Amino acid sequence: QRCPPMIPVVALSVLLLAQLPLLEAVPASLNEGCLVAFDMELTAQQLAVAGNVGNSQNIFMPPGCTCKESNVISSACVKFDCGCKCDVTAGMCDLNCCCDSECTTDQVSKFFECLDTGASPAVYETCYTPFELESINAKYPMRSDDATESFYKNLLCVQTDNSMTKGIFFDSGTTVTALYPSAADAFMTKPDCTTDFNYMCYNKDSVKSPSSNTNYIYGDSIPTMYLANGVGTTDATAAFGGSLPLPSADSSGMCNDLNAAEFGETTSGNTCTRLVSDAATECASLLDFKKYTEDIWVAKKQNQPYTAAPSADDFENIGIIKVDYTDGTYDSAQGSIWDSGVCKQALKSICYEVRYDANFEIVEIGARLELVDITIGGSIYFEQSYSIEFIGIAPPANAASLENNNFVNRTRSGNPGYIFERPVLAGRVHPSETKAVLAASKGFQIMSAPTGECDTATPMYSNQGQTVGFGVDTSSACTVSLTEAELEALCTGDGTSAGVPLFTYNSAKKMPGWMFPMYNNSYSTSADGSRSKSGLLLGIFGNADPLDKTQWIEVESLDLSETQPTYISHSQTCTGFPTSTHYKIQWTNVGSVTNPQAKIMSAQVEHGTEPMHFMNTNLGVTSAKQKFPFTITVEWQYYELDSEIYSPPPPPIIFSVPYDVFYPFQIDSPAVRGGGRGNVLILLITGGLAIVGALFFV
Repeated sequence: QRCPPMIPVVALSVLLLAQLPLLEAVPASLNEGCLVAFDMELTAQQLAVAGNVGNSQNIFMPPGCTCKESNVISSACVKFDCGCKCDVTAGMCDLNCCCDSECTTDQVSKFFECLDTGASPAVYETCYTPFELESINAKYPMRSDDATESFYKNLLCVQTDNSMTKGIFFDSGTTVTALYPSAADAFMTKPDCTTDFNYMCYNKDSVKSPSSNTNYIYGDSIPTMYLANGVGTTDATAAFGGSLPLPSADSSGMCNDLNAAEFGETTSGNTCTRLVSDAATECASLLDFKKYTEDIWVAKKQNQPYTAAPSADDFENIGIIKVDYTDGTYDSAQGSIWDSGVCKQALKSICYEVRYDANFEIVEIGARLELVDITIGGSIYFEQSYSIEFIGIAPPANAASLENNNFVNRTRSGNPGYIFERPVLAGRVHPSETKAVLAASKGFQIMSAPTGECDTATPMYSNQGQTVGFGVDTSSACTVSLTEAELEALCTGDGTSAGVPLFTYNSAKKMPGWMFPMYNNSYSTSADGSRSKSGLLLGIFGNADPLDKTQWIEVESLDLSETQPTYISHSQTCTGFPTSTHYKIQWTNVGSVTNPQAKIMSAQVEHGTEPMHFMNTNLGVTSAKQKFPFTITVEWQYYELDSEIYSPPPPPIIFSVPYDVFYPFQIDSPAVRGGGRGNVLILLITGGLAIVGALFFV
């Protein structure tokens, strides 16, 4: 008896990787890329490809997969299998991904190990194991086998399936409506689904290379030294425990400086919090950017020994590529400095760019900085962000093209199916080419409130900060402190008096920027006046190409009523004001059952209007303030598809004849797999034409 495919359960160990900014096919210098830019800009050459070639209509079978259906074109194929899920970077060779076509043979030979490709296995287990039987009913005398039977057990197992069956595939339908239902169809009725993610998750063991290794391999720490006076001196010491730091949050959310970067692990948005209690001293130490850049040097090769007098031939200094500093004029001669109650040029975020050659030797490293001025009157909590990006400068082994899905150099969130917890790809229609997508470098984001307070200082970007991972139910909340008078002003649309910048949603509704989806000024009005289009696009698969808009799906927006919010003075209550945003994303698995590919089917966003009631606990005190909460949620729903065994049909009869021409015999047609008691070969010769048919007795 055949059994269902046995899918091993593996531990989930996935680092969140954000989508990289777009680079040229072969980056030549440290003047492009990194994760500071919000949108991934497309070059004129790339936009020309999107405009001239048109969209490839990869809405049925994603790029990088092979169609298993007979006589079906790729653009209409729904039964497919995919491989090389470790190829998550378009346009360059992925470390330890032996199936990556962009890797040369020489590069593959230097890999320490080969990551899982995700391809369907060539051998199918078709027998029940004793463990499966006993897990169903282990009561005595129910048993699976005894000692004698177990010896012969494997002799009765079908190990190799060499039939015409191409595999078991999800029945995802053959129409656009079935593949991508509208939000109304997807979410208005509860699907028959489960929230257990039974996906063969991407798993990577944290492998450290032996000390004898010459060049870097995936997962290596990067030797780092502190040279206060530069190369040529003899006072160099190991910095941050001897490894390049990538501070991250500990269990309390505070920054841990001893977290080390790992070679090849592109990581985005490691946010953590610093407690600044002695600003005059800690501004030039705790918040200084130079200790992460110009003061430290990294080894070009992994086995480079620590020395008191390192050579420039062996170590690379971390240069500064770009500085974003809007609070003042950047002084390159100074680090972070304390000046009259203000910490100037304090480090807000840093992104390392590490470039390596075909031999996996570091050839260049730089950093992009975001600096701010902080006015500190006492102890404060200050949020910082640390990122690192690894870029191979060797040209890919295969040509960059739209067909290879690598014309735009970027990091994917799966290939093709999403890898759980990796960032959901997001963007909007490109302003210069409607067939292309302007993708967000950090993926789909919602507001972040590390201090608990809503961001009223940068309203255009207040809906960003927290990246949503695929399949991860996410929530974020913040509060705004208002007096009773400010609550009334906010309710009536006077955001200026309330100190809360508001954006217009419709003729009656305004809401804070953090309540809108990304690209909050991109709501489009349909012919009927509704705002069913949010302007936000999500990648259908984890390898969605920014040059092909058909590989992206738009988030549908449920309209808010055009009824003005109402403030009731005697109860000090505001009703009808937007206070929450809720996203729903429906996903499923497609392709081969033994190698499922996760994709997004539908998405919607809606806003809630919970009452805001001022609790008057300080009677007569008009300056009393109260905190009012705003929430954002992201909910994932799994839609389970039926599966079916697929075998290609037999070839059709070359010619057609009347159905009763061979009466009383019956012909077995390609659509019928009947079996007769025998067959006979009949040769008819009519007018010099020979006709051969395989007939079966009834």
